[in-house]
Amino acid sequence: MTIPVAAKHLGITVETLRDWENGNSSPRGNKLQMLAGLYNVSLIWLLEGREDLDPLQNSARDLEMIDSRIGQILNLQQELTTAVSELGSEIDGLKKKHHNLETLAYEALPN
Repeated sequence: MTIPVAAKHLGITVETLRDWENGNSSPRGNKLQMLAGLYNVSLIWLLEGREDLDPLQNSARDLEMIDSRIGQILNLQQELTTAVSELGSEIDGLKKKHHNLETLAYEALPN
């Protein structure tokens, strides 16, 4: 299969596929799955360059890897949620300070 044909099947540009091949960027999980399906190889083979002969063992490893990645994503989601909450609190504090400064400036104006 040619690179342009593979890129079309994956819904990406030829440049993106070449970047993946050259190690300049990495595909996301859904594109990895599509790529594995397109070439009829396992995710393990794509990620590690090796193939076990036992398909059940491959599936178990794939599931472990996916489970690990899901855990990482959930941790990142929690970190982002916390960060957004902290930013919201900081914004609220800044709004109060701004309001207080406006009030002081208004009171300082001559009548």
